[in-house]
Amino acid sequence: MTLVGQMLMEEGYQRGKEKGIQVFIQDNISENIPKQRIIQKLQANFSLMEEEAINYYTIFSKQTPN
Repeated sequence: MTLVGQMLMEEGYQRGKEKGIQVFIQDNISENIPKQRIIQKLQANFSLMEEEAINYYTIFSKQTPN
């Protein structure tokens, strides 16, 4: 695989992961799961550090589902 192909594949993987995190957060919010529990679940399910989980929560909790 070329370097460009590998970069495109990694970018696609990252976008897919972020979309999964977005849906995960919005689904948990719709189920009235507390913020701290969602952050813990993000860490466990997506192998995120606490700061990363908080950042994703901050970004995606403010967005409305598509």
